[in-house]
Amino acid sequence: MKRLFSSFLLLGVLTSCGGEKLNRDNFELVRQGMTKEQVEQILGQGQSNTTNTRSGEVVSWKSGFKIITISFVHGEVSRKNQVGL
Repeated sequence: MKRLFSSFLLLGVLTSCGGEKLNRDNFELVRQGMTKEQVEQILGQGQSNTTNTRSGEVVSWKSGFKIITISFVHGEVSRKNQVGL
């Protein structure tokens, strides 16, 4: 039982740490023309959703009901959206 509680506690800590970066202030720091590496310095590593082999990719960051989605064209931010911040 103690081991199970410790596992849930660790899971909660890890989940909340990743979500701390998903906030309105960090979303506003992301600007058009930034590279994926610059965005990841602000938001951490996201999950690639779609890759267009010609020019772009869509990356999302999720924590609970908070979602940030950023489109990259030729490796730079072209568009960003958020829900729940």
